[in-house]
This record gives sequence, structure tokens and C-alpha cells, in this order.
Amino acid sequence: MEQHTVIESGEMNTVEYTSIQEKVFELLYNGKLAWSVNKEQLYTEDGTIAPTAFATRRSDNGDVLGIVGGRYAILQNQQLAQEFIQASEGFGLTEIAGTSVNGGRKVVIRAKIGSIQIGTDTVHRYITVSNTHDGTGQVRLGMYNKVLVCSNGLMREISSNELAKVKHTTNASEKMNWYIRNIPQVLEAERQMMENYKLLSEVKVNQKHIQALIDHVYQVDSSLPTDEISTRKQNQVKEFDKALTTNGLNVHGNTLWGALQAMTFIQSRDMKTGRLSDDKVMTGSGQEKSNLTYELLMKMIGNPAYELTEELELA
Repeated sequence: MEQHTVIESGEMNTVEYTSIQEKVFELLYNGKLAWSVNKEQLYTEDGTIAPTAFATRRSDNGDVLGIVGGRYAILQNQQLAQEFIQASEGFGLTEIAGTSVNGGRKVVIRAKIGSIQIGTDTVHRYITVSNTHDGTGQVRLGMYNKVLVCSNGLMREISSNELAKVKHTTNASEKMNWYIRNIPQVLEAERQMMENYKLLSEVKVNQKHIQALIDHVYQVDSSLPTDEISTRKQNQVKEFDKALTTNGLNVHGNTLWGALQAMTFIQSRDMKTGRLSDDKVMTGSGQEKSNLTYELLMKMIGNPAYELTEELELA
């Protein structure tokens, strides 16, 4: 609630009102989310109704976002924004903003938790809620963080906890309870992730770490001769090797944290423009490879299989 003072008959009265709708309006227009989705019946080529097949379609440009079944219930952007803003009010979250990725097939709203220092890097921390309009996923809570020096981004959605996702068919009151019940759990998971970042920043990186990372993320068998590895994978490895020195270890430290930043530098930005790309951070192979890297690096900490006496030499 916000308070405004008004004067009536010479007396000052304090009037309380909710500004939820104003916040929703601002989020939708600033995030270019002021459009709705329609569910339209599909037909075969000869005009026969396909009874269990519907298209989800944007109201503003007519783009078809996906094919869904008859029970699929659309969660409009306005409803998602309003529910998340209302649910997050009691948790001290600020700077709530939204964006769409992959042409609107996925919508992500994020709220800032705060910032933290990892080594010499400042990391902005956010909690997120995401919704898909193409029928590929449920409403999910997660975390997003942005490293300021190189504007690297990593978004991680909660998948191991069944309570951290909810069906489109869930009614409004149940969904609000779901938010209130799960936001604290996601905030705790995000806090633990920041502690993990600190651990990564304290472990010196070596060649064994890097080789295992390349083999796992790019699915390369390093024991094979170069001419038996596809040109595409060779180019991916070269791209990572370059980022490792120019945008990873030399910038963020000769540590596992620096190795993570090298990968997120590649996977979170449009390489043609050099800018941070929501599409790459929040969906597809970019999001997947960044999360694979994080998970593998955490397994390396204290694992004798990855211990070497020699640190990785910087170029």
C-alpha cells in the first residue's frame, strides 16, 4: 500500500490505495509485453476440425507461438505480471521488469534481490518467474544473475523441486499460495548459489578442469585426433579457448569462477552485436550450456579426479 495526503473541508486525510495496476502497466509497456495470446482451433487441409489441436497466437502481430491441446489454459502476460508483483511485495524485491524471448514463446519477469561481490566482480541478483505460450513448459520460478564487468548473464530455473512449477490450469488463489510458499525456497536456493560462486572464485583452475569442461559441454572426445572432430565442434572449442583468456581468466581471475565467466560470455550474448541477449540467457542451448558448466564446475571442487599441481597458464 502507498499513502497519499488529500485536503477535504480544510482537513488533511491520509488515503491508502494500491498501485498494483500502475506497476503492471509500467512492466508490460517497458518490457514490450502489452499483448495477449489467443487460442484458436486448428483444421485439416480439407476443413475438418482437429478436435484436440489448437494454436496459440499473438494478438498484436498474428504470430503462431505453438500448438497446444484442448485443456491448455492461457496465462496472459498481464495476469502473470499482476500475480508476481502481488506475491513479491512482502519479500523486499525491487526493480521488477519483464521481457519476452524467442518471439514471445517464453515470457520472463524478474525482480532484483540485491548485489554481491564475487572476487573483483559485482553480481546483480534476481528472482524470476517464467511462462511459455507455446505449450512446452509450466510456470516456473528461478534465479537470474548478471556480472557487470562483461555483462555476462546466467538464468537458472528450479527443476528438481516439484513445488517450484505450476500448471497453467491452476486457479488464481491456488497459484498465489504457490508463489507465497515457493518464493522463500527460491530465495534460499539463490543465496546458496552465491555461496557456490564464492567457492568457485577460491579454486585455482588447471588444464584438467578446462579439458573436462570442453569434453562435457561441447561433447568432444579429446582423445580423438583433430581430423576426427567435426569442424563445428573445433570452432566451438576455439571460441571458448579465446574467451577463456580474453573474457574469462584475465578479467575475472585464474579460477573456476573465471572459467564459468568465459562460458557465460559466449552463451549469454549475441556474438554479432556483442550485446547481452535475453534469448540466449533465458532459453535454448545458451541457457543449457551455461547451466551445464556451472553444475560441472561445482562437482570439481574438492574432487581428487580434477586435481593437478600445475595451474593453467594465462596467454
